[in-house]
Amino acid sequence: MIRLLFIGDVSGKPGRRAVAHFLSKLRKELEIDLVITNTENVAHGRGATVETVRELMGSGVDFFTAGNHIWRNNEFHDVLSGELPVIRPLNYPADLPGKGYGEIDLGKKGRFLVISAMGIAFMNERTLSEPFRALNDLLDNIDIDSYAGILVDFHAASTSEKLSAGFYFDGRISALVGTHTHIPTADEGY
Repeated sequence: MIRLLFIGDVSGKPGRRAVAHFLSKLRKELEIDLVITNTENVAHGRGATVETVRELMGSGVDFFTAGNHIWRNNEFHDVLSGELPVIRPLNYPADLPGKGYGEIDLGKKGRFLVISAMGIAFMNERTLSEPFRALNDLLDNIDIDSYAGILVDFHAASTSEKLSAGFYFDGRISALVGTHTHIPTADEGY
């Protein structure tokens, strides 16, 4: 069993301070194997920087997903190509920096796959392809059974789009979390 903590949308210095204050104790108390966070608002609520990602790594975050704000700091684009464990949404064009998925080696617990996808409803992103097809294509071309777990961060403005993705990919992934700072996946009744 893998114990995973996903922290959605760490925003600015207050968010980074909260992570620094609480994460070490939580990791120890709950015996957490892997900590992932969405980093798209970590630098003053507008994208990420190398410094802010390294600060969170120093606080105990292992891996980072992103969303539409990740493009706000031009200097960060090169980082998406491998310097730090940060992925951008899978359904952006392939010629943009970075990848939409990343693998984490958890030693004896196995390999863990993290995928980032971005919804299209209300997001005003003209370059995105349809996320369900992008996720299907990736999942159809990997051996999902070779992973100890697969997590999808579905970054979207519409909770119905997030919930639909959860239902659609049920059985093919281990978990789907919905991020986008002002739109949690917290609909009543689910």
